[in-house]
Amino acid sequence: MNRNDASNSNHRIYALLLTILLPLRLLLLLPLLLLLLLLLLLLLPLLLLLLLLLFLLLLLLLLLLLLLLLLLLLLLLLLLMLLLLLLLLLLLLLLLLLLLLLLLLLLLLLLLLLLLLLLLLLILLLILLLSLPQLLLLHYYYYYYYCYYYYYYYYYFYYYYYYYYY
Repeated sequence: MNRNDASNSNHRIYALLLTILLPLRLLLLLPLLLLLLLLLLLLLPLLLLLLLLLFLLLLLLLLLLLLLLLLLLLLLLLLLMLLLLLLLLLLLLLLLLLLLLLLLLLLLLLLLLLLLLLLLLLILLLILLLSLPQLLLLHYYYYYYYCYYYYYYYYYFYYYYYYYYY
């Protein structure tokens, strides 16, 4: 076994180790991908809850407009019914308070959604940063591996061509 055969054998061992160890190292990213899937599953109910709150908010606004119209009609038609007017005003105030509470809850949910999206982006960045050295190592190994064999066979051919024909 000469020096070139040993080098070829070493390169084959390194290639075999890389083909075995690289998928095993990529399996270490599996918990991060599962966490990403869990975050996506958490975002879906939050979006549904957000849509439900928006629907309730629209319903409350419509109800508020109807109550205001009713209040105006009562003011125009029934000036003597002050008790009913006070009750409607109280209901209007309660609806306004409920509307404010729903708006606060909606803002909190939006903030939570933004934080979860930021966490999702950070996990994607972490996955990219964790896989970048492996990709660079793979590129480095295969680049020098093929360059080495290109020059090796080129000089081998040149040597035997020169030896046999000159």
